[in-house]
Amino acid sequence: MDFPWIIKKYFIESVTPELQFERAHRYFGIKTGLSRSCGITLQFKYLINTRFIYQLSDKFYRDMWFNDMWPYSASLSSYTLKSLSVGMFLNYGRSINYYSTPLSLGYSLYPDFWFDYNFGPLSARLKYNWYLFWAEEFGEWIYNQKTYELNFSYTFTRFMSFRVIGQYNSSNKNLLIAPLFSFTPTPLTLFYLGANHNFNNETPLDIGGYEHTKSQIFLKIQYLFRR
Repeated sequence: MDFPWIIKKYFIESVTPELQFERAHRYFGIKTGLSRSCGITLQFKYLINTRFIYQLSDKFYRDMWFNDMWPYSASLSSYTLKSLSVGMFLNYGRSINYYSTPLSLGYSLYPDFWFDYNFGPLSARLKYNWYLFWAEEFGEWIYNQKTYELNFSYTFTRFMSFRVIGQYNSSNKNLLIAPLFSFTPTPLTLFYLGANHNFNNETPLDIGGYEHTKSQIFLKIQYLFRR
């Protein structure tokens, strides 16, 4: 889409509209779902992007039809700085309440934020998301989960790297620390050595209060023999 010169120079670079129609079937032509969506993507100056989507869907699940489900979603990301990027995603809508018996419809809200930093071979990502689900009244949560994640990685060469992930889940009060060393000289030759360490604590900021619950260490080696 073309814009007046003054807008294109100082504000918007491009606009991309979207329109999508999907119909799902089982075998023998049994209809299981219908989805209609529309959206728009805006590309701004300085590598700033935003996207808005509205969807209306019907779904057949466990011998029941759920009609007029309508999620709204929006995203915003910025890659203006060379070593720093930030972004957010927000989804709000009406969807199936899988926690009810019998199944019914409810409402969900899902905000997600991320922050990336890259400096040479070192990169870091800080991520936070929050998932809320309720039936009728906002605040009477059926499901309420927050997730905090910190990811560090260091690339020694294009074949060798190390990364460690730390993630805290508020629903099960679990802290996961997962280091991984990888060596992949070719796409079909690889060496992975990693571990998953789980800790439990009701108070995430109480560093000394974590109790170790379990650990898993794994090793994967793959080599392609050529004739």
